[in-house]
Amino acid sequence: MVAAGENHDGQCNVQSWHDIVAVAAGTYHTVGLRTDGTVVSTEYIGKNYKYKTSPTLFAKVGVDYNFLYNSNPAYKALLGVRFGYSSFKYDITDISIPNDYWGSGSQPVEMAQQKASALWGEVVAGLQVHIYRGLSLGWSLRYKFRMHVSDGSSSQPWFLPGFGARNAPFSATFTVFYDI
Repeated sequence: MVAAGENHDGQCNVQSWHDIVAVAAGTYHTVGLRTDGTVVSTEYIGKNYKYKTSPTLFAKVGVDYNFLYNSNPAYKALLGVRFGYSSFKYDITDISIPNDYWGSGSQPVEMAQQKASALWGEVVAGLQVHIYRGLSLGWSLRYKFRMHVSDGSSSQPWFLPGFGARNAPFSATFTVFYDI
């Protein structure tokens, strides 16, 4: 895993990450989703925490319209709309809060077993192109908007399974299709 850009707050420190399937990045952080469902994130320099989402099922339902329906079936230009829902648990552990008032050191804090749910919508635009025999490639852009998020008892979830990073309204996907 490699990240490039300004690294004043450690947001490019991702060299040790592995098995990453999705990434969201912002001005001060980078968040990655591993294949086992755990979420890793860079930290502001001097701050420590671990954020983990349990492997979770989510549901999406929607429709696509293929603008090339009446022309060549090997190619698709799609516009669609989706609605999604996820109910999940997450933990924020090993939070280190410096406390120099009573001497040097820090007080560890944990916010375990936080429960949350999310309902969101998506507008999707995409292309699918036939390459060779049953092989096709697809690209899509998504605009995602949160309709409702129930926060944990003492925190807000940073990553919403099925949606991605809470404050990342845009995403892109690249897909390889093989028809048997």
